[in-house]
Amino acid sequence: MKKIRCGVLAGSSSLAAEIRDLVRIVSRLDGPLLLMGERGGGKERVARLIHESSAAGSRSFEVFDCSLSFADELEHSLFDSGSLNRPGGGGCYLANCEEISPRLQERLAEHLEASAPVCRSARGRQGAGVRVMFSSARRLASLVAAGLFSRRLYDLLSDSTLLLPPLRRRTRDLGCLVDHQVSKFSTGKETVVFSPESYGALVTYPWPGNYQQLEDELRKLLRSVDAKIELDNLPASIASFWSGGAERPDVRRVHEQLTESIEEYKILARLDAEFGNLLLTSGEWGDGSVKPGP
Repeated sequence: MKKIRCGVLAGSSSLAAEIRDLVRIVSRLDGPLLLMGERGGGKERVARLIHESSAAGSRSFEVFDCSLSFADELEHSLFDSGSLNRPGGGGCYLANCEEISPRLQERLAEHLEASAPVCRSARGRQGAGVRVMFSSARRLASLVAAGLFSRRLYDLLSDSTLLLPPLRRRTRDLGCLVDHQVSKFSTGKETVVFSPESYGALVTYPWPGNYQQLEDELRKLLRSVDAKIELDNLPASIASFWSGGAERPDVRRVHEQLTESIEEYKILARLDAEFGNLLLTSGEWGDGSVKPGP
């Protein structure tokens, strides 16, 4: 079995471990998959990881943002240009699937129904056909109830759904995620050092834009600062969030714990890089779900 190592899935919490376990499960399936979660939560990254971890991982993986394509253009790309019918299979990812036109939704449902027997007979082989993955930041069940999304298509997708939690539910993982991004963006640069205050702000901020916001802010930060990163180097919204609660007893406790544990984070991260997934543990979490189809 392939080891799951991906920035958005890094972390030592039981929630992160459960997500990685679910990714392993769905990567062994061939049918359609629906990824749900807030914007910026890494749905496309996880979809790509699922594809790369599957039997068809060496095949092409095409990405379409349905909110940026005209209906006729998207339909042509999927059906007339052969994205869903490539010889040898592969993967196709449809982001913001709630934006697909009603006509195309019905055509996709028809395609999935027709390809289901082929997927079952070819399960685990590269010839299983093109696997279609959908994603949305909207509650599709509500759109179905309002008549704004195809119930036929939703029923086909609801049997295999992966819910990605927002970063504010994974506060225990923020240290690992920050360290991962720092190592990614600081390649070839002098070792980056965070003050306890700046590091504390990064790993306690709720990140409303989720993983994408965290990645974007760290990329900009590491481009603009060469040596030690202080609280003043952070965006005002993040720095003020930390500073504004600095006098609260619970925040002081976090600050003290962070001051003591920053070196431990660095040591564990280095050990993880040298010897394997020492930071990745298994466990249970309750808000995400996966329901593999038959």
